[in-house]
Amino acid sequence: MAVCRSCKALIHWQRTEHGTSHPCDPGVRWVATDGREPADGTKKIRIVTKSSGRLVVGAELSAQQASHLAASAAGFESHFATCPFADEHRKKG
Repeated sequence: MAVCRSCKALIHWQRTEHGTSHPCDPGVRWVATDGREPADGTKKIRIVTKSSGRLVVGAELSAQQASHLAASAAGFESHFATCPFADEHRKKG
């Protein structure tokens, strides 16, 4: 585990499909990959998948919901979505 330089939260560096490292929040999250909207009106979340390192956006699911849905993925939520200082680390250009 590492620590975010800005907010001091614990982060996990997840390897992406392109071979780069992406800062993620610890703890596995599940998302639907079938395009569904979140049932409760919350926003979709962005994860880096555990299996392939793909960046996927989808409605968050519980582990139990995901076990009954073929179109789901497990991964780690991008820390850029939760860090209050994320804009300071975005690449310009």
